[in-house]
Amino acid sequence: MNAPLLLREATSYEQKCFANTFGDAPLVRTTQWWSRARKRTEEDMARRSNGSASSPTFRVTADKIYMQGLVDLAIAVPELADSDLPETLDLDRARISRIRTDILRMVVISAILLTAKNLMRRDVRSQWKEQAQRMWDLPFEDVQAIIGAIESRYALPPTTKTQLSGTIERILLDGRNRQVTHPVVKVLLQKIKTHVYTRLSASSSEERVKAASTASHVLSSGGLPEFVVHIGAVVDELHKVAEVDREAHGKWYDGVIESVARDEAVGA
Repeated sequence: MNAPLLLREATSYEQKCFANTFGDAPLVRTTQWWSRARKRTEEDMARRSNGSASSPTFRVTADKIYMQGLVDLAIAVPELADSDLPETLDLDRARISRIRTDILRMVVISAILLTAKNLMRRDVRSQWKEQAQRMWDLPFEDVQAIIGAIESRYALPPTTKTQLSGTIERILLDGRNRQVTHPVVKVLLQKIKTHVYTRLSASSSEERVKAASTASHVLSSGGLPEFVVHIGAVVDELHKVAEVDREAHGKWYDGVIESVARDEAVGA
């Protein structure tokens, strides 16, 4: 079965399920989600435009708002709350929850490896894929097992090992609590969000090619070399989610967009 046919069948299935479930009822969660995404997009474009707001690059569009909302929804680490999930994405609940769990693993492991590389004066762009893979299946409580994964590559001097152990424990606390408080974890999560949004919101073929071709360099230099492929897979998966969702729920989104714009105009 070819891709266009699969997309049409998925679209038809989602439309029927959605119409049966929600009919013409107000989409409260979707409206709130869109309103938040619109506000974030407007603030981001205003900040980045630096006086060039008329440029198409910094124009607030429905595409950019949608992708901002999708990235904020998926590239996060807390458990997915029912109140945060738009009705239009109800069928993607398990997928988005899994992506969040994977993102949590990525930022925790990357923060640990980045700290280890810095302490040992290694190139942050070097790929410690074997160590990352070993850590992926380890519980967030096992500091010694994680130290052991690093020591499988390099011997750690006692002082370095003690210092690294303390940092790992603080990073793992974020993992156990599904939160982002450690500064390195915060930076890495923001780098992933920015990268994924940049690729998903690219509006031209040239922008899409540039974002994809520079992904390895951008992520590796940003401290995420072990997860370039993983993050690329997340981009591809979210792109497919967006394609099916917007095709299936286009008329409902049109209503939400009008409602948000009307409410903001009244409140202005």
